[in-house]
Amino acid sequence: ARFPHVLCVHGGIVHFVDDSYVDTVRGIGYKDVTTYCVAPITNEASNETLSDYSFWAVGIGCCTGYPADFDCGDVLTSTTTGAMRWLDEDSMANLRTAVRMAEAEFDIVATNPIFYEWLDDPEGALHELVVARTMTLVGWAIAAFFFVLFAACCAVQCFFSKRYL
Repeated sequence: ARFPHVLCVHGGIVHFVDDSYVDTVRGIGYKDVTTYCVAPITNEASNETLSDYSFWAVGIGCCTGYPADFDCGDVLTSTTTGAMRWLDEDSMANLRTAVRMAEAEFDIVATNPIFYEWLDDPEGALHELVVARTMTLVGWAIAAFFFVLFAACCAVQCFFSKRYL
């Protein structure tokens, strides 16, 4: 298998094998107003440096930016092996810059980095995200309904007030 430390990929959620972990020693951050933090995801079986680090745990504002400082998501929970695909497109360029910094600092390679938020319960986090986005959609739909209702009332009022003058 190309990625022996990946147990199961299901959409935006990944479950890594039990001995997988975030290599916080190779964590680093890129500062651009805020700090964009990255650390490679690896496993115990790969004691030596991998030829290519494809999977990266990421976060915003959860590290100082200095090497070997990464405290994002549930990285401190030793039993965590789950992750959710990072969905914030606006931060991707800065995260890629942080990965390039990690490549230079630790003499590693990340040809096509894939970003994940390291979570103890990625399914729960995805559910919360779906609920939040659904509530936003419902809120905007209700606002649009009342705007159209108000516009219709104004049009009716305008129509009848000019007709009987």
